[in-house]
Amino acid sequence: MSDPHSGVAPIREEFLAKPEQAERKRKPKERGQHKKRSKVSVREENALCPSISVGKECPFQENCKFGHDVEIYLAQKEPDLGEKCINYETYGVCPAGYKCRWLTGHVRVNEDGKHELVQKPDSKFGLNMLNAVDKNIQKKLRTKQLDLSKAERMISIVLGEEKPQSNDQNTQEPRAEEEVSRKGEQDQPPFDTNNDKKVDMDDKPESQTIETSHKQTEEETKNKVTTDDIHKQARSDVLLPTLRPQEKRRIDWKGRKILAPLTTVGNPPFRKLCGSLGADTFYTEMAMCYPLMQGNQPEWALVRGINTERETMPNGRKGILGIQLACSKLWQGVKTAQVIAENCDGADFLDLNCGCPIDLVFRQGAGSSLLENPSRLIRNLQGIDAISGTIPTTVKLRTGNREDHPVVHKLLSRIHLETNTSAAVLHGRSRQQRYSKLANWEYVKDCASNIRKLNEGIDELPEGSLRTQPLAFIGNGDCYSWQDWYEGMDTGVDTIMVARGAIVKPWIFEEIEARQHIDKSSTQRLEILQEYCNNGLQYWGSDAQGINTTRRFFLEFMSFFHRYTPIALYEVARPRLNQRPPLYNARDEMEGMLASTNVNDWVKLSERFLGPTPSKFNFTPKHKSNSVEEAEG
Repeated sequence: MSDPHSGVAPIREEFLAKPEQAERKRKPKERGQHKKRSKVSVREENALCPSISVGKECPFQENCKFGHDVEIYLAQKEPDLGEKCINYETYGVCPAGYKCRWLTGHVRVNEDGKHELVQKPDSKFGLNMLNAVDKNIQKKLRTKQLDLSKAERMISIVLGEEKPQSNDQNTQEPRAEEEVSRKGEQDQPPFDTNNDKKVDMDDKPESQTIETSHKQTEEETKNKVTTDDIHKQARSDVLLPTLRPQEKRRIDWKGRKILAPLTTVGNPPFRKLCGSLGADTFYTEMAMCYPLMQGNQPEWALVRGINTERETMPNGRKGILGIQLACSKLWQGVKTAQVIAENCDGADFLDLNCGCPIDLVFRQGAGSSLLENPSRLIRNLQGIDAISGTIPTTVKLRTGNREDHPVVHKLLSRIHLETNTSAAVLHGRSRQQRYSKLANWEYVKDCASNIRKLNEGIDELPEGSLRTQPLAFIGNGDCYSWQDWYEGMDTGVDTIMVARGAIVKPWIFEEIEARQHIDKSSTQRLEILQEYCNNGLQYWGSDAQGINTTRRFFLEFMSFFHRYTPIALYEVARPRLNQRPPLYNARDEMEGMLASTNVNDWVKLSERFLGPTPSKFNFTPKHKSNSVEEAEG
């Protein structure tokens, strides 16, 4: 024990611990739901250079950390999974090159005895990435070097700290900080310069008081921001004087088959699958604005889309793709919207999420938390809509945060009056209800009636009002069959958004078009799973890493897909999403496997399309209540 008077502090016991114990103590605390879920990262020991793998020269040459000898790589590579590569069969070329696990279909041995890639004449890979923000932009966001002055000025205008001057863009506008400082100085009470005390206005002569009051009234009138100014604050011509709100892209929402934004499962391969089955409107997964503004690469990956989502769909309508954002503060939404408007080439509309019930999002002040702060919600919509140029804005809402206290009917009136939002989506549940109880479609019907009345009086709005187009109203919740869809349409909404019903039964859009139940056999459902895996291999790649990513999202998809019950086995043909699928005797062995709640059966299904799992593979579903146990391969 050290002498307390020696000036040497006693050594704490934890510093005498073993190195491995100290390492465990320094490990950061894991957070989030299911924090013990592990993800297997598939990496090749002798990885081939990405440039060499597609037959190009490596730009790094000897400084490259990957191997460059194709023959050595192919000698050590695992055996192929088959002879037909889906990418080569579809497009005549495979982006994975020598790394493809179906390499046999597009490689040959030349006269020198070496392998070379084969591609069809005039071939071109037809799957184009949309909204892929350049890495230089992400780097500038991380280092705070991206010019966001346009967004900063828009924030000042929306907050009323600066008046829009669209007629003279060259005029130097005072900075928001200076405006606030000047306003603070004006609000200070007068002081006597001699004794540094406050001057009592009542002690002044009456004539002086009246004169001073008159001057103050004139000054306040001069500086006061009127209601008309507030209405003009979110106009698109603030920064783009040639653009008027009337020139915003108009979207005909009536009768659209909308696939809801779905976390984890709503990736481009799944959206492409639903598009082939009848959907024509798509959302990206919800992206948080704060990580986006930090240049977070995984977050920017969520806003990506593919060109097939904006092509003509089987129902004859042109597909549209929206980016859903979640933010708590005005600056987050406005700055993110500027980056997207200037750098994303495939955004047909921007959606503000005001309904996410997740605690992590709610505690940050985003998602359904905005329902408790209507003014902040309105400002966010105004700012995003004004900075986004021709891109229209939508908003997704819940009835409220508490089941017994719906508030969105009042909020919709403000959205209609104070913004030019193209559409509002209402999920007929509160945050408290989450997903367990049935949606309140009677409340949705009342809100639809109010919106219809407001739209009828749109021509009577005051001059300078933001609202230049009717507000489309979209219902959401418990749409699991074509009957649910048409019953929802009878409430007066413009269309219905389908969420979990599309994950359990992706062909629901076919049912809506045909106005009848469609009972897919086990063989037909296997074909749907095969199409999903093909979409994944095209999007993520047909190499080992792409297969691993496709398998992981396939298993997440199966955590919902297995819940489908053949309609022919129901005594009452109206299943509900909040009910567990009943036990039944499958018509064949494969149908029983497709309905299994055991994750190991899902893994076996994935091996039919993606080959055997890696030796260290394991998977725990994100929705753990739907599974019995973890799966290991």
